[in-house]
Amino acid sequence: MENGEQCNVNLNSAFTDTPAIGTAVCESDIEGYILPADVVKTIYAAEAPYQQFVFSLFARRLEGMAGLIEDVRFKKLDHRLLDWLHDQDNSTITITHEKLASHLGTSREVISRLLKEFEHNGIVKLHRDRINIL
Repeated sequence: MENGEQCNVNLNSAFTDTPAIGTAVCESDIEGYILPADVVKTIYAAEAPYQQFVFSLFARRLEGMAGLIEDVRFKKLDHRLLDWLHDQDNSTITITHEKLASHLGTSREVISRLLKEFEHNGIVKLHRDRINIL
């Protein structure tokens, strides 16, 4: 999620009075607010800018899901991994192979093998829980 966004899962849960369909773990410090579902519904009903904000959140997530489905369906994993590496803001990425595999929807062993190939080809340098893009 980006700064200032709300969780779509929690929004859906608030609007439908159903339990959240998933959980998340934050890997860094965050600040935020917890609002009761009735307050979220009241603000949504009364404020057109908030309605637009909520719809834009759902639209971005839907676009992201469509892109992910297209990538999984049509792109080889090595290309997806390269794309992910190049999309990072830093040439040093702190992440485990396990977390990266989970993010890309594959196994740690496959990610480790591909990263070793990338290292052999001079694309990355591997360290414990860290990848340097060369």
